[in-house]
Amino acid sequence: MRKNSKIFGIIACSAVLAGAVAMGASNVNVAPAAAEGTSVTFEVAQKAQVKYGAEGGIRFAATVSKDYLDTLGDTVVLKSSIDKMGNTDTALTAEWVVKGTNSTYVDAETNTYYHAISFADAELDKKAAAAVDLTATMWLESDGEKVEGSEQSVTRSMRAVANAVYDVVSAENQTELSSYFGTRYTAKNAFKEVADDNAWMVDGGVVATAAYKGAALADADLELGATDNGSYALFDADNNVYNVPSVTYVTKVITTNAEMLAAVKGAANTTVGTDSYYALVSNIAEGGTTTATTYYPSAVQSKFDGVFDGNGHTVTMSTNRYGAFGDLGANAVIKNLKLDVVQQKYKGSTAGHGYNNMLAYTTDEGSKVENVYVRVNAVYSTTLTVETNVMVRCNMIAGGYVAMKNVIFEVLNPIKEYADTRNGVFASYS
Repeated sequence: MRKNSKIFGIIACSAVLAGAVAMGASNVNVAPAAAEGTSVTFEVAQKAQVKYGAEGGIRFAATVSKDYLDTLGDTVVLKSSIDKMGNTDTALTAEWVVKGTNSTYVDAETNTYYHAISFADAELDKKAAAAVDLTATMWLESDGEKVEGSEQSVTRSMRAVANAVYDVVSAENQTELSSYFGTRYTAKNAFKEVADDNAWMVDGGVVATAAYKGAALADADLELGATDNGSYALFDADNNVYNVPSVTYVTKVITTNAEMLAAVKGAANTTVGTDSYYALVSNIAEGGTTTATTYYPSAVQSKFDGVFDGNGHTVTMSTNRYGAFGDLGANAVIKNLKLDVVQQKYKGSTAGHGYNNMLAYTTDEGSKVENVYVRVNAVYSTTLTVETNVMVRCNMIAGGYVAMKNVIFEVLNPIKEYADTRNGVFASYS
């Protein structure tokens, strides 16, 4: 039996095929599960095949053994339904009589049935079609009744399968595959916001519209801060694919100065970032300014008590005595970050000690700073002068208890116009 239907500009067809895969098709194999409690099987392959070329498409497969059919009734029908992910109202159906009158069953060795989706419509955008996640559900009916436990499903899109087989096909076929799923890139890692099932981002700031682990849709169910290592493929809005070796689950992905301020800064004497993990995925700057617009003006600072992972990126900024993060709580972790301080401004009293802190103000015991480079380009004060006989300091942290590992603090232009200047990682004076 053969059925054809057309929806969303996609032509769907079902056919009984056997033997080798046709030219221009590729497999991604995942071991199928055997039918429960028996050695005879009905299996929906946890894979898909893609055909690339003028009439490219994707097809799903199921096999049913003769021994298994012998355990069922006189008439057995294999049914299949393919729908756009989450939209069962648009299902494309097919069925085959595999036992009984008008049976299409071939033999016990080559009894594979395919439900195929073709992208042959001349007006169809190939990349749009390739991006659709399709779920194929197949089951058996014996003498008009659904066989209990026979229903099995698999979800794939053509672009996921095409990406998975990209490295094992010829250069010519790689070019054809790329016409479906765009340019292929390699990125060092990716991030997933735990509160949003759709919020995936590649390091560098590329937003992903879909994410796969291997050739299957990626599962987003890890604990905050956990990293899942594996072969991930993330696709952007143009169907370009980004292959990454791992995904880290975070509270928020940081891409702008405003997002960073919202994450690390709060009202005076408050604690922010508790039980949070922030990931910086691109270099950010303070609006490109070289003036002393500060993260913490006047005597206002909050305490950051979460994790801020810079992922090797740079924050270009200016600040004053309270630094980029204010105080650090006992659970705070600042890591993998470069702070490039354009101008460090201290607006303080006209006498005494003027100390300027780049990363943070005070730190609680338990806080950590790892793999951090702080570079200061210029330090000045709006009120202190040579005549006030003060000591002006440029420090990374004012003081407290903090565990440090692989930390570099560099002042490029030491202060010379004041009576006493001292620069260091921590401030201390008597």
